[in-house]
Amino acid sequence: MSGDYEVDAQAFWIGATAVAAIASTAAVVTQLVLQLVFDTTLTEGGGAELSYWKTFGVAFAATVVGMGVLHLFLAGVPRGKTLWQLLASLVLIASLIPITQLDSAGDNKLFLLFLHLVTYLFAVPTMVGMIPRVARPVQR
Repeated sequence: MSGDYEVDAQAFWIGATAVAAIASTAAVVTQLVLQLVFDTTLTEGGGAELSYWKTFGVAFAATVVGMGVLHLFLAGVPRGKTLWQLLASLVLIASLIPITQLDSAGDNKLFLLFLHLVTYLFAVPTMVGMIPRVARPVQR
């Protein structure tokens, strides 16, 4: 089984790193704006303050994992781009559930959901948008 694209791995992973940096920065900026505008402190499940570094790290790691799956789908699965977009949508829906459980006191679930959605909306279109730059459709 082979995919519909021939991927330039080096260009892909350089782009993946840039996409992860963009998504992570969007997450941190969104967290900062939420804290400044709404004068709130985002907390984790144990009541500890959600650090900017943790936000950046989690967003970066999740984006890199998503890019790895995208690379596998493009190179190894027929109609991989479409399947990956479906998978990314399902992951978004499934990931909203545990995010609502992060804040045990219930003070900032809406803020955490907003932070998650902004990060997602920065990452996924950028991932899909870079495909024409790093992959060529396979001629059959």
